[in-house]
Amino acid sequence: MRTEVESQSEIIARIADETDMPLDVVKHDYLETWQDLSDGARVRDYLTLFVSRRVKAKLRGRMKS
Repeated sequence: MRTEVESQSEIIARIADETDMPLDVVKHDYLETWQDLSDGARVRDYLTLFVSRRVKAKLRGRMKS
């Protein structure tokens, strides 16, 4: 079991692998979504989870189009 927190670059790479999307596209969407959700966020404990889920959903939506 992994006890350390994944870095953003590891998360971005994993999302790119899971969605078969280019790393630069995933990185752009991830950082943009991170900025949107983190602005004004008082609690950041689950921010990484919410950002990852939103980015995956966005990328899957693009794949269906």
